[in-house]
Amino acid sequence: MVEKSVTTRDYNYRTATAEMMTEQHDATGGDNTTYGEAYHYADNFLQKGDKEAAESGAFYARIRHERYLNEQAILKGQSTSSLLMPGLEIRVQGDDAPAVFRKGVLITGVTASAARDRSYELTFTAAGAPSRTQSATATARRLSPAR
Repeated sequence: MVEKSVTTRDYNYRTATAEMMTEQHDATGGDNTTYGEAYHYADNFLQKGDKEAAESGAFYARIRHERYLNEQAILKGQSTSSLLMPGLEIRVQGDDAPAVFRKGVLITGVTASAARDRSYELTFTAAGAPSRTQSATATARRLSPAR
């Protein structure tokens, strides 16, 4: 489950009467796969501000909500291969593999474990691999004055 909106609130003793609760920040653009609200208190900001003002309450609400939304795109898997590492792009073959793994994923993190009573196992996190576009090579030009 991913939160639909985020609200932050704080208290600044220097301006004790100032309202420090932000509006609900929703960055989904109408996405109906999100639900509920996250409420964060004491993020240590000095002003309510707007979502673009750095270190304001609304800024932290926006950043937290973007982090929640990004968690929707994190993929997880397991392998017994010791060759998998962060930065490696893999494509899983076979009809029983999820479609996103058949298109290609970029490994972002790995955790390996083994013990005397368990074989080697690698757990990885990944994100959908970006589609690559091949751009044409620019031709060289002389930009300095002729001598």
